[in-house]
Amino acid sequence: MLAQGTITPMGICRQCALIRPGVLYVVTDHEPVVLCYLDAAEALLTEDIKDLGRPWHEWIMFYGPALEKIFELWPSWMGTLEHERHMIIPDINKKMRRGRN
Repeated sequence: MLAQGTITPMGICRQCALIRPGVLYVVTDHEPVVLCYLDAAEALLTEDIKDLGRPWHEWIMFYGPALEKIFELWPSWMGTLEHERHMIIPDINKKMRRGRN
């Protein structure tokens, strides 16, 4: 897990939720991101999504269009987030709607 207050390339971590082993959803003060360990990204994501990732420490960071593609590929992850941290779902939806405008 990423500690609240951790500085990432996309902003300061405000909330973090474990989606599945090796995959985190992080709400920063600028943009939500998904962090995957390399092994998890290799096993779970398509090449076009992996190409959108950005290395950060031991993670691959996904944001913007990659985030939407990840949740289209794995819609059950949204349900996991809803179950684990219902308060971050409105932020996901708001950010994804903003990206479509």
